[in-house]
Amino acid sequence: WNLPGDPLAFEVAVTFTPDGTGTRLAIHFTFADARAVRTAVERYGVIRGGEETLERIARYLGEGQ
Repeated sequence: WNLPGDPLAFEVAVTFTPDGTGTRLAIHFTFADARAVRTAVERYGVIRGGEETLERIARYLGEGQ
């Protein structure tokens, strides 16, 4: 999706906030419109892909303990 004018282009903001002894991670995506969101979810599986990415990050962080 790194193409100029791509209808599925989106912006993402990631925030890390201290939370007790851990850190809270918030991820916010902004798409051009609802149609772009539906396409990204239905055609490209972005929700499951995001879950898999977060699972890999959690495993990586767990290895350092």
